[in-house]
Amino acid sequence: MPLDDYFNALLSNGDMQYLFFYRAQNGYYRASRFDRSGIVGCGSYSGHTFFGEWSHNYDPLANNSITGPVEEFHSDDGGALGCNEVRPRGLFVRLGFGVFRKIETFL
Repeated sequence: MPLDDYFNALLSNGDMQYLFFYRAQNGYYRASRFDRSGIVGCGSYSGHTFFGEWSHNYDPLANNSITGPVEEFHSDDGGALGCNEVRPRGLFVRLGFGVFRKIETFL
């Protein structure tokens, strides 16, 4: 984990440690698929690490270059902005992914 390259905070009570990356102009994650506020870089308890970086090819501008539990941008109406408003075969936007065409039914 590139601790010195990005604004971060390490919270610990002795047994439990969590590394957080702050949202910043040159922060750890700068793409648009996931929420960039309060990224949990890694967590550990009594020497067991729960999560960490997903990929060895890290790029802060790539949509999948993220770590820890994250929140993907979506709306409550099916996962994409404007998905419920368009008719079947119409176009809608999914942040971090691009433009999609609606199918007949949405699961």
